[in-house]
Amino acid sequence: MGSRWTKMAQHILLAADTAGARQYRIGQQSLDARYELRSSRLVLAGIVGIIVLAGIFLVGSIYAVQGIDNRAISAERDRAMIAVGLLQQAGVAMDSVSAQKLGRDYVLQGAHLSPPANVEPDETFVPLAGTALVLAWTPRRLGSETAVSVAPMRVAASVGILAAVIFIMFRLYRLARDLEVRRRDARDQATRDPLTALVNRRGFSEALDAAFAAGTPMSLLYIDLDRFKQVNDRYGHAIGDELLTCVAQRLGHLAGPDDCVARLGGDEFVLLRRGPASQDELGELAGRIHQRISLPYGLGEVEAEIQIAVERA
Repeated sequence: MGSRWTKMAQHILLAADTAGARQYRIGQQSLDARYELRSSRLVLAGIVGIIVLAGIFLVGSIYAVQGIDNRAISAERDRAMIAVGLLQQAGVAMDSVSAQKLGRDYVLQGAHLSPPANVEPDETFVPLAGTALVLAWTPRRLGSETAVSVAPMRVAASVGILAAVIFIMFRLYRLARDLEVRRRDARDQATRDPLTALVNRRGFSEALDAAFAAGTPMSLLYIDLDRFKQVNDRYGHAIGDELLTCVAQRLGHLAGPDDCVARLGGDEFVLLRRGPASQDELGELAGRIHQRISLPYGLGEVEAEIQIAVERA
């Protein structure tokens, strides 16, 4: 028995320290990093996309309003130049009264005569031939007026857009979280024994390899169940599976917070103790494991007893 366990310990310890094991660990860490990066990129892409769309909408709205304003002002200037030309052709002298009448007839708000230097920043003007004055007025900015008139609708639209953004962000967050949960579930299924919920051989190899990589002192206890086959053959596989589950639970209660308990397969278990441990401590732990696992098991109407062999490595 001791020779078999010693060979197994040497095999696992050597395998964990090979370049292949290190490459597997690096590859697994790289895969985890890629999954996390992919989820982060998905959320980030959603945020950037929403910001870009909002920016395009805002810039487009500003340009549209300015374009409408400029076309309206240009149309008023054309009307004013035509009106001034007609009055001058008719020989009508331009004064304050005629300027106000021209403003009413051609829809030029606040039309008046003014020296060019006195024109207000928000006014526009056309020159009057043969004089030092200009016809100035306050142009209508139809784009800005329309934007102000539809302000209530803009508020409602902004609230709707904000709600849509929040909904999209929430969905992206849920999607990224679900993807991460599924990835972790898939990883757990690959590294855990479905019957006992303990770490399986692959998960144990990863834990062992990680301890080697970190330079963590460690000790191994191998547990082999004796007479398990007799229990399995006598009472059936269902009782045998329940017995393995009970053994796993007892081992879990005996393990420390940093220990790793694994089922290597069949009736073979292993406990990996991370950190320094003296031979006396390991001997005491092995004794407690032997005593606890050897206690009778109440499995429904069946009471079963098994013996175990514990080897240190």
